[in-house]
Amino acid sequence: MNIEIADRLVRLRKENHLSQEALAEKLGISRQAVSKWERAEASPDTDNLLLLSKLYKVSLDELLKTEEDIGGEAAEETAAAKRTSVQESEAIQKNKSVQESESIQRNESVQENEAIQRNESVQENEAIQRNESVQENEAIQRNESVQENEAIQRNESV
Repeated sequence: MNIEIADRLVRLRKENHLSQEALAEKLGISRQAVSKWERAEASPDTDNLLLLSKLYKVSLDELLKTEEDIGGEAAEETAAAKRTSVQESEAIQKNKSVQESESIQRNESVQENEAIQRNESVQENEAIQRNESVQENEAIQRNESVQENEAIQRNESV
């Protein structure tokens, strides 16, 4: 057994205020077996590991993992975090790109609407001007016709 695990077994036993003898009684084994585990001369069997885990209220991982195991996991966690970070960065970039595209489309749509409104306004103004011009011409023609009739009537009465 690994000395790190043996030291952990000693620490957990003491944290739970148990002597080697009291722990041995709870597990139904000899005090010498507990002593061998704590000196890294022997390892608890699976049944005793499960009992120790329950007694100390720790997971089997917490009971048996070494710094070497944790270091490997830490490296994997770091790699996973980097992968997640890259994925998040890519997602952010995609989101920004989508937002920029949507913004451009909205801007183009606004510009198109403004151009249409300007064009409609120009057409309305031209129609109004044509109508006013027609009305002015009609008024001038009526006025000229009235003046001609008046001139004719004056000439006839003279």
